Parts: sequence; structure tokens; C-alpha cells
Amino acid sequence: MPRNVPITPEKEQEIIAALQKDSHGSREARTLGDVSYATVWQMADRNAIALRASRETMGRPRLLAEL
Repeated sequence: MPRNVPITPEKEQEIIAALQKDSHGSREARTLGDVSYATVWQMADRNAIALRASRETMGRPRLLAEL
């Protein structure tokens, strides 16, 4: 994907809809094809969508929030 190409509102809605179905950011970036993982991550962050599936596949144990 070329750098500094603005995301259209239609593409943003497509990314958000894809993340609501599956919260795995890199998999959705590959599926959509014309956006990077960073773009997907930014859209998820702006719209308060947790990328839980991406974190679960990292293989690192996470600390509990209440600690």
C-alpha cells in the first residue's frame, strides 16, 4: 500500500465492520488487502475496538488488569 494515502469514509466503515466480525487486526488487514496492520490498529483504537484475537495469538502471558 502506498504511503500517505487518505482512507475514505467508505473504507473506514469497511475496516470497522470487519473488526466487529473478527478482532484479529493483522488477519483483517490481509483480508482487506489494501490497508496495513497499522491502519487497522488505528481504526480500532479510534473506535474503541479491542483487538483481543491479535493479543491471544502473540503467545505471551498477560498480566491481570487488577494487579
